[in-house]
Amino acid sequence: MKDKKLRSELSNPYYIVSPDYTDSSSGIIAMHLLCHALNLMGEEAYMTQYTFDWQQPLSAIRNTVLASHEVVTNDHLRTPVLKITDIEKHKSTGRQPVAVYPEIISGNPLNMDSVVRYILNIPGLLGGDVVFGDNDILFYYRDEFAGSAKSFNKLHLPTCDLSLFNLENTSETNRKGSYFFINRYRGHVPLQEITKNSIEISFRYERTLKELSEIFKSAELLYCYEPSALCFEALLCGCPVVFLPNELLKEIPSFEAFGNTGVAWGSSPEQIEHAKKTVGNFYPIYQKMEKDFWVQLDDFIDKTQERSKDDLKI
Repeated sequence: MKDKKLRSELSNPYYIVSPDYTDSSSGIIAMHLLCHALNLMGEEAYMTQYTFDWQQPLSAIRNTVLASHEVVTNDHLRTPVLKITDIEKHKSTGRQPVAVYPEIISGNPLNMDSVVRYILNIPGLLGGDVVFGDNDILFYYRDEFAGSAKSFNKLHLPTCDLSLFNLENTSETNRKGSYFFINRYRGHVPLQEITKNSIEISFRYERTLKELSEIFKSAELLYCYEPSALCFEALLCGCPVVFLPNELLKEIPSFEAFGNTGVAWGSSPEQIEHAKKTVGNFYPIYQKMEKDFWVQLDDFIDKTQERSKDDLKI
């Protein structure tokens, strides 16, 4: 733990821009969890939805209808919604907020001097800018999103809930039944014969996370037509994942630290046997990744606070 002083100078707050919380988007979960984690670390972080200009005088901001009042959050996370009283307090005390945008947000709608981009996907793939501001601080969720950059800031925030997705109450000998997942690729790739007798588990069929965990703890296989955080949830419960090659999925998804642990590329007996033999190794790897996140978050705080304090001096 870093040295703390009761009269230490307050850190600059974080205004984290994100859509409403939903369990069906790992990117949105990551933004809300980042706010939660920063608050757990003793920082001051808020959720908002960019409808005001920080550089305006308070009188103008007060007259702005803040959509952030309507942000949907997760009651189990420490994610306070930004209110006009918070903005007034930060302005009156001379604190410089740090705007944190996902890569899908173009420009700097909050008009902040201190800007962080959390790159949760390939820049431009789902919208937003491809080239960012020279003074923006970039943090990447995965190595591959950094492109050809040789050095970059990494912030890999594991989004799966380990209190639900784990190896408790699982039995490898009693697993039965298979499921398949397709979402964005629906209508673009044909369903394969091998999933004909499997149960679809896609997002159009609403299931709670608890229901999903119960399914994955008893299922024999999960067939996937596309990569998804849902694959991680299955693997954490000891359910092997079989990726089915298709026109849009031409190579096994890159899982970085996990490699092909618990995963089959195609439905050959050899690949499925490999997935079944190695799936039990996935959970401890994920646990270590969650521990590593807190080290990366320390780096995130140090770099963003240093930059925001430098901005105040300009």
